[in-house]
Amino acid sequence: MKTLKQVITYLIYFFIILIPLQTRWIYKSATIKSEYFEYASLSLYGTEILLGLIALLSIIYFLISVDWSKMKENNKNRYKRFGVFAVFLAFFIINILLAANQEVAWQKFSWLISALAFVGILLLIRPKVINLGIAFTISALAQSYFAINQFMEQKVIANKWLGMAAHNPETLGTPVIETANGRWLRTFGTLSGPNVLAPFLVITLFLIIYLYPKARTKRENRFFLLSFVIIAIAAMTTLSKAAILALILFSIIYGFFVRKDKVKTEKTTKLSLILLFVIVIFTVSYPSLIVTRLTGTSRLEQQSYEERIDQYSEFKQVVKNNWFWGAGLGNYAIELQKVKPNQEAWTYQPIHNAWLVMLAEIGLVGTLCLIASLVWAYTKKFKTNAINLILLASLSFMALFYHFWWSLWFGLIFIAFIIGFSILNHFENKKS
Repeated sequence: MKTLKQVITYLIYFFIILIPLQTRWIYKSATIKSEYFEYASLSLYGTEILLGLIALLSIIYFLISVDWSKMKENNKNRYKRFGVFAVFLAFFIINILLAANQEVAWQKFSWLISALAFVGILLLIRPKVINLGIAFTISALAQSYFAINQFMEQKVIANKWLGMAAHNPETLGTPVIETANGRWLRTFGTLSGPNVLAPFLVITLFLIIYLYPKARTKRENRFFLLSFVIIAIAAMTTLSKAAILALILFSIIYGFFVRKDKVKTEKTTKLSLILLFVIVIFTVSYPSLIVTRLTGTSRLEQQSYEERIDQYSEFKQVVKNNWFWGAGLGNYAIELQKVKPNQEAWTYQPIHNAWLVMLAEIGLVGTLCLIASLVWAYTKKFKTNAINLILLASLSFMALFYHFWWSLWFGLIFIAFIIGFSILNHFENKKS
C-alpha cells in the first residue's frame, strides 16, 4: 500500500509538471466558413488520460486503505455531502440538456468532474505542499524557457507533440504590441496565448514567495531564488497588464500580512527587490513596449479596448434569455452566433471575464452556488494562512480580465491545483 501511494504521489508531481502542455487528440473538429472553431470542437488532452490513470490508482488505494468502521461512524456528514453533490449534479444535467450543443456541454462537464477529482486525489494522497510547489515551479520554468526564447526569436515554432501552433508577428490576429519600430510578438510558452501564460507564471511567483522561506536545504534555497528571477523575466515577456498588476498589488498585500514574521519579511523583501529590478531592467531595455501597453494609444491597443467593450454588449444579449439555467456549459461562444450571425470563426469567443462567462453558461443559480462554495472554502480552509488568501484573491482578480479560468481545460485544472494546494497548506499549518 505504501508503494502504491508513492507511485501515485510521483504521478501527481509528473502531472503537475505537464499541466501546461496542450497535446491533444481533436476527435471532432468544428468549423465556421471553413475555418477551425475551437469552442465547438471536441478533444481529449494527454493530461486528461494521465489524470484518469492517477484517479484509477487512487480509487484502488482508497479501497485498500479506508477504515470502513470509521466510515460508518461519519454517515450523517457523508450523507449531507452526497446530498449537496446530488443537487449540483441534477442542476448540471438540466443545464446540459438545455444547451444548444450538448456534446460540448458534456465535454465541459467532464472537465469539471476531472478538476473536482484532482482536488479529491490531492486530499486523499496529501503530498507535501513544498513538493507540490517545486513541481509547479519546474513546470513554470519549462514555460519560461519557451517564453524567453519566443521573445528573443520573435516567433512561436509549431510542435504537434507539445500542442503548439505556429505564430508570427506579421500574421494578422497574432497577439502583438505595435510600436513605431513594428509589431512585437507577445509570448505563449506552450499555452494558447500570452493571457493564459501570464497568470500561470504570476501564480507560480506567489508560490515561490511563500515557499522560499520554507526551503529545507541550500539547494532548494538556490532553486527557488533562481527560478524566481527566470519566471519573473518570462512573465514580463507576456506584456500582460492585468497579470503584472496582480503580481505587484498582491505581493505588496502579502508583505503586509507577514510583516510581523522576521524571516518571512526578510525573504519577501529580497524577492520583491529582485522583482522590482527585473521590471526596471525590462522597462529600460524595451521602453517602447512598456509605454505602448501603459498608454494604450496605439491602433491595436485601441482596437483591443473597443473589442472588449463590444464583448460586454454581446454578453448582455447572451445572458438575457439564459439568466436562470444558463446557456449551457461551454456554450457561450456557440450562443454568441445567435447574437451576431454569419461572422468569421475567430470573432466567436468568450468574453474576457471568467465570472461573466460562468454566469452566462450556468446561470444565476449555478454561479451563486459556486461563489458560495468559494466563500465556504475561504472561511473554513483559506483564511488561516496569508498565501491561501493571496492565491484566491489574485485568481479572482485576474478572472475579471481572462476567460480561460472557466473556458479551457487548463484553466479548470489550474484552479483545482490552487484549491487543493490551499487546503493541504491549511492542514499542514494546523499540524505545525
